[in-house]
Amino acid sequence: MFAGFIVLSAFLAAIVGIFELLSRYRDDPFRVVFGSGYSWSYFLFNGLIGVCAFLVLCLTDADIGQGGAPKTTPTSAATDSGSEPEPIPPGSAVQGAIPDPDEDPVRAPIPGEAISAGNPKSGTESDKEIPVSTLLYYSLAASFGGSLILRSRLVTVRMNGQDVAIGPSLVIDQFLFVLDRQIDRQRAIGRMAMVREVMAGIDFSKAKPHVVNMIFSSLQNMTAAERETISDEVEAMSANKKLEDDQERAYKLGYSILNVMGDDFLNAIFDSKHRKEFLIGEDVVGDDAAVDATMDSTATVEAILKDVLFKQATKRLKDGVLVDGGLDQGVRNALEQDMDDISAMNKTDQEKAYLLGFKVIDAVNIEYFRAKFK
Repeated sequence: MFAGFIVLSAFLAAIVGIFELLSRYRDDPFRVVFGSGYSWSYFLFNGLIGVCAFLVLCLTDADIGQGGAPKTTPTSAATDSGSEPEPIPPGSAVQGAIPDPDEDPVRAPIPGEAISAGNPKSGTESDKEIPVSTLLYYSLAASFGGSLILRSRLVTVRMNGQDVAIGPSLVIDQFLFVLDRQIDRQRAIGRMAMVREVMAGIDFSKAKPHVVNMIFSSLQNMTAAERETISDEVEAMSANKKLEDDQERAYKLGYSILNVMGDDFLNAIFDSKHRKEFLIGEDVVGDDAAVDATMDSTATVEAILKDVLFKQATKRLKDGVLVDGGLDQGVRNALEQDMDDISAMNKTDQEKAYLLGFKVIDAVNIEYFRAKFK
C-alpha cells in the first residue's frame, strides 16, 4: 500500500511538470513536451521531487511509526513523575514465583517489559497502520506542493547585489533551469530554420495587413486583449528602427505568427499558391502573358481616358455600356455599382476615370472597352 502511494506521488508530480512545459512553449507545445529527451528528464526529476516530498511529509509526522501518543509503563511513569516505583510485594508472581502449569499461559506483562505486537490480548499495539486517507493526503500534497516543500530556503545571502538562496532550492532550481534552457535551445533551432525557410524574400509591408487579417479572422475565440496585443506587436515592428530592412521585419513577423498560431498556420499563410503575392519586388504577380495583358490594359486606359473627367467617363458608360442589351444584366448591375463606389472615393477625376476604365475591362474585355469608350 505504501509503495503504491509513492508511485502515485511520482506520477502526479510528473504530470505537474508536463503542464509547466505546456504553458511555456505556445507555438507547438505537444511536440516540444514529448519530442525532447530533456523534456522527459524534466518530468522524471519532477517525479523524484514528488517522491522525496512525500517521504519528508511522512517522516516529519509525529504520529507515524508511534501509533499515536507514546506508550508509558508503570516504571517509566513513576520515573517521569519523580517518585520512586512502588515495591513489589514479596511472593508475587512477578518476583520469581513459579507459575502453575495448569494456569493460562498468557500472563500479565511485567511492569517495564515491552508489550509484544503479536500478543492478542495486549492492551496497546506497538505499531499502528497509517490510515489510507492520510497517505492520500500526503501524496497529493507532495505532488502539487513538492516544489514548495523541497525548494524552501534555509538562508538567503546577498552576493553581488543579488539574493542567493541557501537550501534545497539552490540545487533543484538550478537543475530544472538547465533542463528548461536545453529544451528552449532545441526548439529555437527548429523555429529559426522554419522562419528562414518560410519568410525568406517576403516583403513585410505587403504581408503585414494580410497576416493580421488572417489571424483575426481565423481564430474564433480570440479575446479583445489578444487582438490588441498582436496589433501593438506588429505596429512595433514597423516602428523599430533597429530593423533596417523589410526582410528582418518579415523574420520578426514570422516568429510572432509562430508564437500565436503555430507551425501549420505559418506554412499555410505563405504557401506556394499565395507566396508570390508578398515577395519583395514582385509588384505584379503572374506569368509573362498576364504581365503583358496588364501592361496593355494600363496603356489602353491611359490613352483613351487621358484628360477625360470622371463625369464624362460615366456618361460614356451609361450611354454605351449600361444600355447594351448584349451584356448580361448581372454585369451591367455590377458596373453600375462600381460607378457609384468610385464616385464616392476621395480621388481626383482623372484617377476615377482610369479606375472606371479598368472595371469595364475586368468585367468584359479590353476590346469591348476600346469600342465603347473611343
